[in-house]
Amino acid sequence: MPIKNFDKVYYRTAATPITTIAFSGATPSGWTALPAAALIDTAKIDLDKDVVTELNDGSSFIGSEKGTAEVSLINFAATDYGTIRSALINNLVDLILIDSDNKSPAYCLWASRLYPKFSAGDGEPKITLSADKKRSAGATSAAVTIIPVT
Repeated sequence: MPIKNFDKVYYRTAATPITTIAFSGATPSGWTALPAAALIDTAKIDLDKDVVTELNDGSSFIGSEKGTAEVSLINFAATDYGTIRSALINNLVDLILIDSDNKSPAYCLWASRLYPKFSAGDGEPKITLSADKKRSAGATSAAVTIIPVT
């Protein structure tokens, strides 16, 4: 799979996970872009085991998984932080990361609560959005999915 440099990050109120998304450079219908003036400094998304039970046969049983996302923004306007806080804190949202130069696939974290941490004083002021979502390993859909971009 090619290296991805996520420069487009969108969110929406949590809804049924999608299996494909149309993206032509503009914000996809139904999604909200992170503030336009802000630049994506870093963006990553992971899915890993969460609850693991060691079995007598020497193998492990995965009981649940945890999806995590972290997106750092720089070059934002002063009002962007308040906008992001009111949109994200304690609200379930879906998050999608897209590389506009290498569009497909996109990476998604579903139904999570993103927290916007602000930090300044050590280089460029930064807003770091972070979230995790735990799901049973037996759930029909994972917390993190990879979807085609058309």
